[in-house]
Formats: sequence, structure tokens, C-alpha cells
Amino acid sequence: MDDHFRHSSSLRTHRQTRPALITTCTLDRQSLLQEPDCARIVLDAMIWMDRERQLILIAAVVMPDHIHFVADPLGSDWSVLMRSLKGFTSRKINQRLGRVGPVWQSQYHDRRVLDERELTAAVQYCLDNPVRAGLVESVADYAFVWMRFG
Repeated sequence: MDDHFRHSSSLRTHRQTRPALITTCTLDRQSLLQEPDCARIVLDAMIWMDRERQLILIAAVVMPDHIHFVADPLGSDWSVLMRSLKGFTSRKINQRLGRVGPVWQSQYHDRRVLDERELTAAVQYCLDNPVRAGLVESVADYAFVWMRFG
């Protein structure tokens, strides 16, 4: 993956202008998203953000203990978008599981997508994740993946 994506300490100044591959994990990598209703909460929240034009979601996958997605922030700051996504999904997941406390690690990782080749690689990375993890043999068999184009 590192061969396909550039990561820079100056990335924060460029977030508004390019799509990025975003990765964030549950706190202590707990498998909270293994529960199908919890995974659906997260995926539906990202799709809602796309529909409401908070971002342009290109691809997303919800794994048992983390998420990956490729999106364009539409001029917004990733920190604001991630705070919104994590806050909403934390409340819903805690309610669903009858628990309290943090759901997500506070940080997230982003890798700016610079061109079409990198965009294709980032989307493929998302889609291949459940297969690489041994959860399914084909991404078509995985319920918690979303892709804008074919």
C-alpha cells in the first residue's frame, strides 16, 4: 500500500483539494463492528454523509475493528467530518450494544490521492480488505462494502 500512496506532514494543508484514503480503528481494536447492526450503522452513516453532500464517498468498507474509505471532503476539513462520523456512530453503536464509553480511537490516518492511478489503488485496497482478512473469498460476498462506481 505504501508504494501507492504518498503521506506528508503537510497533508493537512491540502485536505480540502483532493480525495483521500481514510482509515480509523475502534478503541483497542475491539471487534465492535463484527455485530452486523453496528457495521450497518457505520456504513449507512458514511452513505448519508455522501447523500447530504458533506463528502463524496467513492468506496468504503467496514471491517470488524476498523474502517477504510475513499472520499473527497468537498472543501471541508477531515477533522470536522471524522468528529461528526465518529460521534454519531459512537452514540448509535453504544445504544445498540447497551454499553457506554468510547467506540473509536481518537486518531485516524489519511493518505491523499494524487491521481487516477492512486485513486484506483485506494479503491482496490478498500475492496480487497475483507478478502485479505479471510472474511470472504470474494468482495461480492461481503455485506459491508460500498462503491460508487461499478
